[in-house]
Amino acid sequence: ADMGAGSGILGAAALLLGARHSDFFEKDAPAVESCKETVELNRLEKKSGVYQMDLLREYEGFARNKNYDMALINIIAEVIVDLLDLPAVQRIPLIYLTGIIEEKKVMVEEKIKEAGFVIEAEDLLENWVFYKIKKA
Repeated sequence: ADMGAGSGILGAAALLLGARHSDFFEKDAPAVESCKETVELNRLEKKSGVYQMDLLREYEGFARNKNYDMALINIIAEVIVDLLDLPAVQRIPLIYLTGIIEEKKVMVEEKIKEAGFVIEAEDLLENWVFYKIKKA
């Protein structure tokens, strides 16, 4: 699952590197169109779904019967913290988190632990933090 997909580049890269399927989730209508274009240009339509939705309001109902092996989440820290509260997100065993500015790092790390995940990898580029987290 590519959450906060934007142009869809992260999910598309995962598919091109061998992922079997990816659903793309984006709230912003122009970004959804960009994501669809990325999927089409890379001929990934049969391996993906593109959904316009507010993840915090709609994802839990959407994902009730879905089981993702991995999620790529590239959204601001405040939304990541709220997403990690969702049971449907907590069921995902491996999550990559990006879009986190360094000053929000402690807040995100506390939520990661509270949600039952452990940090497997962390990286910093300029003032942007990246995490690879797994279920504890």
